[in-house]
Amino acid sequence: MTDARRLNTIAGRAQSATPGPWGTYEDGIGRIDIAADLKPTGHGYRCRRQIAQTVEYPIDNDRSHEHWTEEDDQKQIVADAEFIAQAREDVAWLVARVRELEAALQAAGESA
Repeated sequence: MTDARRLNTIAGRAQSATPGPWGTYEDGIGRIDIAADLKPTGHGYRCRRQIAQTVEYPIDNDRSHEHWTEEDDQKQIVADAEFIAQAREDVAWLVARVRELEAALQAAGESA
């Protein structure tokens, strides 16, 4: 796959995903919801659409994590959920930036 085709494929997936912004909500029992248009209501949260939910105890076969505490594991779950939630905006920004830089390179090549 060429770079241009791969970028178009990535852009297509981003455009097809539920519009953002996405956010995260910890339910207090170890799970985190990733949802579009997440807003506090005073009695919890409301969202336009739930995107994903982490599991309280994810499968972890990496022996280097055997020494992790529950706190370490929860911090990793939060970091992963935030990465997923921010990907909605980050990918769109990255695609636009790559296209901007490609256009600048092409313009510089044409003027040389």
